[in-house]
Amino acid sequence: MGRNSGFIAMHSTLGARVVDLCLVPEVKFYFDGPGGIVDHIYERLLSHGKAVVVVAEGAGQDLI
Repeated sequence: MGRNSGFIAMHSTLGARVVDLCLVPEVKFYFDGPGGIVDHIYERLLSHGKAVVVVAEGAGQDLI
């Protein structure tokens, strides 16, 4: 656990069953483009009117 591990965030996401997106430091992600998180969140907002996102500490450090 710690800054390089999304263990708590991922298990909280699995337990909650309402989370649409979980960002953890172990998995790289992109904001824009094919497979980007912006498109995913936009689609969830259009279809459900809400989007629940869990962000673990350290997620996206390579984007800064």
